[in-house]
Amino acid sequence: MSGPAASARTAAGPQGEVFKRAGTCSKLAHLSDPKRLAMADHGIPHFCNDRGVGVIEVGAHEFMCIGATPPFDHPHIFIDLGSDPEAVCSYCSTLYRFNPALKAGTAKPEDCLWVEKPAA
Repeated sequence: MSGPAASARTAAGPQGEVFKRAGTCSKLAHLSDPKRLAMADHGIPHFCNDRGVGVIEVGAHEFMCIGATPPFDHPHIFIDLGSDPEAVCSYCSTLYRFNPALKAGTAKPEDCLWVEKPAA
């Protein structure tokens, strides 16, 4: 295997989440702090692939793949592109590609951005 996926590593987080980091896992150390994990939960964009598109273009280097919208989501996978232009979700195999023309936290197609709705 070659390319971005070849250098990817996964690690389990403190609450069983799986995180993916291109290159070394050194930046994952801060996620062991529950306070920072809670903050990251609200600041990192989440993307889904309900439509089953081949490529999702994103305007972020760090994001979460949730697979499909809940309740059909998979474990939320943290993906950090680092300097790589693209990465594949290790759980659902969705290909994510960074697009510098997109605003931070947006996606193309637009409906691939998932925003948690407040409980009623």
